[in-house]
Amino acid sequence: MLQHPFIYVAMGVAKLTAAIGMLLFLSWGRWVLLGLLAVSLAQLPFNGIGVGLPHENLIGALTGLVDGAVLALAFASPLAEAMRRDA
Repeated sequence: MLQHPFIYVAMGVAKLTAAIGMLLFLSWGRWVLLGLLAVSLAQLPFNGIGVGLPHENLIGALTGLVDGAVLALAFASPLAEAMRRDA
């Protein structure tokens, strides 16, 4: 059930929504991204084994690092004050 295509579409839409909220410096954008990353992490043990090409693994690893950096900047930097005001 967790590998159903609708789950991935819903998560993609949620990530796009979070990205739009973050670009507009809306505070709910960072919370949506945090929730999405928490859900992704929680379902990780149930995905099973997957085989990918090296460049796919590289892109996945870099995406995870960028998501973490964006989340860290959104919660623990001068940008956090700008996002709290809901510009």
